[in-house]
Amino acid sequence: MDGLIFVNSANIDFKRLNRLFVYLNDWDYGDDNDFFKLVTTKDAHELDENEGTRLMSIEPVHADLDADPANAWQGSSLADIEKHILGLGGTLYLLLDDKGALDHTVIIGERRWDDETEGLTDDFDRVRCPWDCAYSMWANLDIANMNFDEFINDEKGKDEDGWYEYTEDLPADISEESQRRRAEKLAKLEREGKA
Repeated sequence: MDGLIFVNSANIDFKRLNRLFVYLNDWDYGDDNDFFKLVTTKDAHELDENEGTRLMSIEPVHADLDADPANAWQGSSLADIEKHILGLGGTLYLLLDDKGALDHTVIIGERRWDDETEGLTDDFDRVRCPWDCAYSMWANLDIANMNFDEFINDEKGKDEDGWYEYTEDLPADISEESQRRRAEKLAKLEREGKA
């Protein structure tokens, strides 16, 4: 399944969203990868049919998330989004909220595995991940190359609200050359008024 990105904030403009899209690109293995879909509908059929919401070559999206198409997730709770993921049969999502727009983090949620039943539960593990590390975390979870607990601070565990803290032991997994190309892309979008 594609990486599904939700935006539940009314305060996130297209420039900030474009910056996140640049960070979510696979810079080490090709600029034109198309792994993510911006979810602006609650209709699963529209999600499958609407190729216009895909992040093709990280081209900038429309200027207003409330325009065409409308963002059905604006103001939605985390529980609403996770219920939708369950309905889609998904296991993994990304969420950009107000806090993430300010501190350059994205929420990554993954369905919890139950060792006793050897199956997925309807509960999610969640962590707020820096944009710089989000693509690597998502990709490794998506292909089951790494487990959720390898990205979190084990010593702290969950807080009282059920959240984990991203580990500081995992630096951004991107080469210096790719960091340079990413910075050039961001600078280009800024010059064009798109980021």
